[in-house]
Amino acid sequence: MDVDIERLREEIDLIDMRILELLRKRMRISAEIGREKRRKGLPILDERREAEVLERAGIFSDVFREIVRTSRSVQERRVLGVVGLGRMGRLMARELSPFVDVIYCDPHVSSDEFQKVELEELSEKSDMIMVSTPASIAADVIRKAGSMMRDGSIIFDVSTVKSGIRSALESVRGRSCSIHPMFGPCGSREKKVLLIKVKGDCSDLIDILLLAGFKVRSSSFELHDRMVARTIGIPYLLAISLLLMVGDEEMEHAGTSLSYFLRYSSWVCGEKNELLEEIIGNKEVDSAVDDLISTMKKVIEAAKRGKIEEVMREARKRAPEDPERAYKLFCKFIKMK
Repeated sequence: MDVDIERLREEIDLIDMRILELLRKRMRISAEIGREKRRKGLPILDERREAEVLERAGIFSDVFREIVRTSRSVQERRVLGVVGLGRMGRLMARELSPFVDVIYCDPHVSSDEFQKVELEELSEKSDMIMVSTPASIAADVIRKAGSMMRDGSIIFDVSTVKSGIRSALESVRGRSCSIHPMFGPCGSREKKVLLIKVKGDCSDLIDILLLAGFKVRSSSFELHDRMVARTIGIPYLLAISLLLMVGDEEMEHAGTSLSYFLRYSSWVCGEKNELLEEIIGNKEVDSAVDDLISTMKKVIEAAKRGKIEEVMREARKRAPEDPERAYKLFCKFIKMK
């Protein structure tokens, strides 16, 4: 392909990213306008204002007609009821609050950010119900709230492991789905959300997630738990096992590699026991551990036979970052106090 065309396309990609950023900002402002309109008793539709915007758009009026339509739908704010305002519940509530009115139910938490209500009132008032309780009670909460939810509303959970949740989501009177935000309170370069459809259409929830800047990817219950075992369960298990294995003699001989892993291990120690039991106790972890041990043995055997280059050739293909850049980041991480 012509190099000049590729360069121009890269410039267009940068412009598109800026346009998307401005559109999300526009939608947040539109949502604020909608809140003020309701407070003052004004109608959502303002034909004169919309005509002004379309006239100003000129040749791009068709593009702006869709933008105006989306802005109007954002002004018709929905109510998100959050059951469980813990770390993830609060994070998701804050991320979505520019586009929805948030109420919450949590007997153990008080917050000045959002209105606190009882579960029955939350179920009756909410267009969307998010269950972010500990996994041990999530299914019961889904069934209870799901029996009281309004017709046309949707209920979803944010549990890390989905076994035990599916039947509860299938039992509710309204629509349901399951999501997994693939990031934590420390943030991520990409706000990716895995979504599993269960009952009915969930496009309205997807629209809110997209407006908030999330990247929504589809999954299934079976695939999700299998991948969680490999992508979260194995790292957590290695982190805890390493701490239990390392003693005074190992620390005496420790270098930068062990220091790096122990810092991650120390962070894992801050997770709640209930979450660790949910992740590491996931039935799919056993199979993931078998695959890990089998792979480790292959690497060891390759090294013994002087064939490590064959293994490393494949490993380098799979490495998500350039080794030199990764080394610089590694050193920077180690030096951080």
